[in-house]
Amino acid sequence: MNQIATWLDPHKWVLLNIQWSDSRWWAWVLASIFVTALFAVYNLRVVDSTRDYWGDRLVLGEFSPRTRKQSIMLWAQWVGLVGLIVTACFSPNLTALPQMVEAGAVEWQNVFDVSNSQGAQDTRPYYAALTGEKDPGPVYQWGTRIDANKALFKRDLLPQLKDNKAGLITVEGSGYNMWDVTSDIGKGGAFQHMLNKFVQVGSAPGGGCDYTSGIQAALDEFDLISAIEKKQGDTGDKVRFIALYTDGGFSGDEQALNKVLDVLVKRQIRLLIIDTAGSVAITVPKYDLHTHKANGESFEGATASDPRLLEKMVTRMQGLGTLIIAQQPNMVPSAEERLLQDQGRLLFTPYSKMELKYNIPQKAGGLYARPAHSNLKPILLGIAIVLFFSITTGGGGLPRLRYFFPKLRVASFVSALQSIKSRFGIGQSRKGS
Repeated sequence: MNQIATWLDPHKWVLLNIQWSDSRWWAWVLASIFVTALFAVYNLRVVDSTRDYWGDRLVLGEFSPRTRKQSIMLWAQWVGLVGLIVTACFSPNLTALPQMVEAGAVEWQNVFDVSNSQGAQDTRPYYAALTGEKDPGPVYQWGTRIDANKALFKRDLLPQLKDNKAGLITVEGSGYNMWDVTSDIGKGGAFQHMLNKFVQVGSAPGGGCDYTSGIQAALDEFDLISAIEKKQGDTGDKVRFIALYTDGGFSGDEQALNKVLDVLVKRQIRLLIIDTAGSVAITVPKYDLHTHKANGESFEGATASDPRLLEKMVTRMQGLGTLIIAQQPNMVPSAEERLLQDQGRLLFTPYSKMELKYNIPQKAGGLYARPAHSNLKPILLGIAIVLFFSITTGGGGLPRLRYFFPKLRVASFVSALQSIKSRFGIGQSRKGS
């Protein structure tokens, strides 16, 4: 039953590394439908004109489908066409031709706070400089705290993890293993797709934010990966990290949190905490889940960065913890923060130029098979366009394809007119006139 439940979880569908809809490709689909509609309208007008002028008998005699077999073939083409377009819209990537490369020994777990406060947009004025994207306008959800966290990871940390492994955990009331620790973290892989599409506000069970559960979920995943690696004969030492992205809001039990932090220290797992929230309390607007447009409402209360517990966590990590805080111009560090800063455990990054100056140590591991991804969308859409043309024009009027693409043929129409002209002598000069 557990295996069936895993198969039914849409986050874990990995057959051919299938990924979900990408809106950029809908333009190609709409263009294909538009071109097909033009062909269909043209051919229908030809047939209608022929029917009006010569009658049904000529049309039925010269235009297909004329038999049940040809009708079945035509419908089969339409079914295949729809299947191609739908499959292309779901953006399949084919994983093939893996290359054996030297692997790193780093295993990195991302734990993203996905509570409502992560939808706050105090990072919005600086998000364009961080990503190079253009602000779509105040009516749209854009540049939230969780957006900034993901962008910082992809720009400053992910490149350092090349040939290493990473995983995804989301946490609210409970931690949720969004994606297993994997070496397939390249641009075409499922890891980045899950990060971009599914790590969003609300993508974990419960309410509030309990770091204890999120960190424990990361530890459980490390244990699972260790067991798998042991079975595969990989007994090398690993350098493990947990990166917690949050604003300091905590709804769990602090004593339980201290216990799980002690486990990290015992197992020499490093903890990096990233807080991109502003120091000024703001409200969190609500947005439509599909259009991402504001609906005029906001969540109750206001939210701001509260790094006090985060600073305690770093102190308890005994030199294995680092806290990075996005610093607004009006933010003045406390005495405790200056002490952590002097110890190298606390780093400030200005909001105007946010960056994670954190170096991930590189350590060689064994060999692993790096997957190579081939995006099948262009190929499927190209086949669909050709099939569109074939269905609506009868294979472009090619004689040898006449019975394989039995729709409406301009060539047949021209042939019919020539036959009628020859039979009735139309266009020929009369003898003896």
